[in-house]
Amino acid sequence: MAATAPTQTIHPSLASLFDNRSQSDLALIGSAYLAGLKTGLEQAASRTGDDRSEPATPTCIHKIPLMPVAIDGKRAAVESVKDFDGKPLIYLLDEAARDGELLRVFSQASKALRHLEDNPTSPKPAKKSKAPPVTLDTSSSPQQIANAIGGSVFLWENSNFAGWLWRFGAGTTSSSGGRQAGNGNISDFRTAVFLQNINDKVSSVSNQSEVWANLRPQRSFAVLHQHINFAGAQLWVPERQGFSDLRQFGWNDVASSLSYTLTPN
Repeated sequence: MAATAPTQTIHPSLASLFDNRSQSDLALIGSAYLAGLKTGLEQAASRTGDDRSEPATPTCIHKIPLMPVAIDGKRAAVESVKDFDGKPLIYLLDEAARDGELLRVFSQASKALRHLEDNPTSPKPAKKSKAPPVTLDTSSSPQQIANAIGGSVFLWENSNFAGWLWRFGAGTTSSSGGRQAGNGNISDFRTAVFLQNINDKVSSVSNQSEVWANLRPQRSFAVLHQHINFAGAQLWVPERQGFSDLRQFGWNDVASSLSYTLTPN
């Protein structure tokens, strides 16, 4: 008995395409089908948020805060932040912001630093440290700044410190064996956590990091950036402080990267 060729099953919706077709026709049909399938998968990925492409020049679109604001030291209507759409702003969190009284916003980082220098807080007493003094200035690299800061920054998916929790060690962390390397600066929240895209998903934050004792009286801030690669607007979160609801500052589901900065006090 002659051997019977194995039967191939064809989806009913495609079966009619294969009737009375030459091999060249079938090749063209197959190529068109695969191209359409690829396009469909790409469109589906973009709808589900799996497309990790980023605009070449990300724009700064500011959300309106839910508390009174002062821009560059002057009281302004909360809607005034929209006047800066297309330009990055510095949102500086302090006790007034935490208490819902006033959010200080600056058009330049130098103005934020000048405000902090003119309004110093009481520095914590420096503990004895065996580490040599470190001098950091505007020429210091981001990694040098991160390495001068120990502890961790905690980010939550929801307000009131709820939902998924993501912890990032600062440039260095303490341990029984001394200082250990931390995560340092995080340039892209889309790939910062294994199998999780946390981009634009942060709703509350606790900065439990601080500058090492040999750098006092300087203090540090964890900086949340609006876009990946430390671009766009910035939210400065002071050391050893937490903020349970970033909606108050117009920063709910905004952050895309994390770095650190040092201030004169």
